Amino acid sequence: MPKGHPGARKTDAEKHTSPHAGRRTMESCSDETNQKILAHSLDVSKMAAEKPLDRENPDEVRERTRAYFELCMLNGMKPTLPEYAMALGTDRGNLLHIVQGHTRLNDISVTYIKQAYDMINGQLEQYMMADKTNVVAGIFLAKNNFGYRDQTEQTVVHTIDVKKSAEQLEAEAQLLLGE
Repeated sequence: MPKGHPGARKTDAEKHTSPHAGRRTMESCSDETNQKILAHSLDVSKMAAEKPLDRENPDEVRERTRAYFELCMLNGMKPTLPEYAMALGTDRGNLLHIVQGHTRLNDISVTYIKQAYDMINGQLEQYMMADKTNVVAGIFLAKNNFGYRDQTEQTVVHTIDVKKSAEQLEAEAQLLLGE
């Protein structure tokens, strides 16, 4: 078939330049992958439900944090903030408040939680740099979970001609306003 025909095979270069190259959707996720993700989430939920965590106890926080990361390794899953929060018996919003220092938890517990937060952030960066996660999803997660921003700095300089008298400035203003 001629090149460009809908039934023609694409070359490797064409495959990588497609506007949809690398795009993944929920529909493309296999049943096996969905089952693996759900089973992991259920394991994390059980961890929190079976033994409620005393977040004021630094030893319990450290142990639960270690257990969460070990569970991620065992299940072959990437750690996430919502699941880490679930393991701690809270939610993502409260976890972010703790990390930002809006908490009455003791300093040692907060330090363990911040270290895990930084570890998850660092892993996201590593996955992105190694091209192991969708870039758009990675940027979304970095902005929403770790405070990253697209930022442009601009310097604006205003100059005033101080050689003109007040009367001259007033006359120019009236001309501009059409009075």
